[in-house]
Amino acid sequence: MIDPEQTFMRISECDHEYDYLGDEDHRKKYAGMVTMTLLLSDRRREIFVTAPAEFLTDEANAKNVFLKKLYKLLPSLSAEAIMLRMDADGLLEEVTSNLAAVDSLRETSDIKTLADMPKPLLSDTPFSSWPTLRHTQLIELDRFTPNVDLVKLKADQPDAPLVVKYILEDYQMRWIWHEMNVLKTIQPHPSIVPLDRVVLDDKSHIIGMTTKFIKGGSVLSKKDRTFKLKWLKQLTEVLDFLHLDQGIVHTDLKLDNMLIDEDSDRLLLCDFERARAISGNGMEDDLFLVVWNLYSVVTQDYEALNKRFWDTWLEGEVDYDSEVLERMPTWPVKAKLDCDLTEFREYLDGWLKKRRETLDSTKAKNQILMEWEDEHYVPRMPHLVHIPLDPAMTQDRCLSKGINIAWERPPYEVAYPDRVPKKEKTESKLSYLEQIKIVPQVNTTSEVEASNVPVEQEQDKKRKISSSVEDEPFTKKSKTSKIEGGDKKKEGKEKGKGKGKGKGKGKGKGKGKGKEK
Repeated sequence: MIDPEQTFMRISECDHEYDYLGDEDHRKKYAGMVTMTLLLSDRRREIFVTAPAEFLTDEANAKNVFLKKLYKLLPSLSAEAIMLRMDADGLLEEVTSNLAAVDSLRETSDIKTLADMPKPLLSDTPFSSWPTLRHTQLIELDRFTPNVDLVKLKADQPDAPLVVKYILEDYQMRWIWHEMNVLKTIQPHPSIVPLDRVVLDDKSHIIGMTTKFIKGGSVLSKKDRTFKLKWLKQLTEVLDFLHLDQGIVHTDLKLDNMLIDEDSDRLLLCDFERARAISGNGMEDDLFLVVWNLYSVVTQDYEALNKRFWDTWLEGEVDYDSEVLERMPTWPVKAKLDCDLTEFREYLDGWLKKRRETLDSTKAKNQILMEWEDEHYVPRMPHLVHIPLDPAMTQDRCLSKGINIAWERPPYEVAYPDRVPKKEKTESKLSYLEQIKIVPQVNTTSEVEASNVPVEQEQDKKRKISSSVEDEPFTKKSKTSKIEGGDKKKEGKEKGKGKGKGKGKGKGKGKGKGKEK
């Protein structure tokens, strides 16, 4: 199940200041506005949100202003809503489920969709001889992150479960393309999760990769598991292999990226998106991270590394120096270990001492040359850096309009009802409209369907279905408003608040953010 913090994923952003093709009415309507293309991660459904540009400044992004306001609106939207517009207060003024409205706006604005994200043709890459499979051959078994699923091959092609990592947008293209090439290039090792197959769409564009599913999960996923000294030794051995033999550093060592294969009783490393060629600083950081991760396992202080990252980042430079941990005479043991902590510490200290003695003079035996990337670590894909002269090839190779995959899927609670924790039902003596204080313009209904509000609705007729959430904690899950009736009724209106009559008040809680990598 996807973490609620990853409810939204940003695909692209369009600043309407540059809508030179629009007429005067268009420019007036969209002055000072930005349209975001977002993915509802659970459903993998695209939505297009137009909001004031002030919601998306660097300062506002640091406070998650835009996403806070959007998450507040989400519960009131129809499942079919595809395009919405916020006003200056973060209130919903227009919403539609008509895809034609999106197409119409795209005629004058540079709005991108998933179908516009370039993907390399298999024949243009070094993977042309690598094992492949089509995305239509996969059946989803579970959802891990917005772009990572647990899958299996269809019944007529039985096989063990696989983990598929999809390329949904440009940012992921850079990281996943890099990981694919690293895994293809390095020599096999029993403690590295290898590349399995390349995933293609129906036109042979690369849209992802698969790896073997390690059913033991990550070290972090099973915190009550007894941690073994042999796993620490296997971690240091695979790092020696990467540093001293292959000439690369992992740089992203964390408990989520350390898996335990229960069949072989072995620790394996995964996620090589950030792997880089060796350098003194890079290798030293990997050594530091081993110490921090072992400390987190032993003490079950899983926030120690994150705290170290943010504390040093705020000072201007991330520093994983683990000297403070190494000098501690003992660590508070809260985890289950298969031997005394002193054996872990003695082995770790000996390994660190040996590696640090040769840190500055290390030269890899089989140095990998990362020829697939330029100085900015952008994939070198011929159809992206060079436009062929043949118009037909330009159409096929450079434009991705044809990559229109049906990514959308049912909500998790619909696809896997038995896995979703039951929510407590809330009762209210007031109707939904009374709770949020919306007076319907037509008195023949007691419910509001957000999808019925047309995009072209006039400003004086617009409804504001939500309230501002500037003071709402962004880290809380949304719940249905609950208002308890009271004996005394208050008369009069309170400005800026949508309160129902009686005692009590409507509360909305939300949690979620668009994760960029």
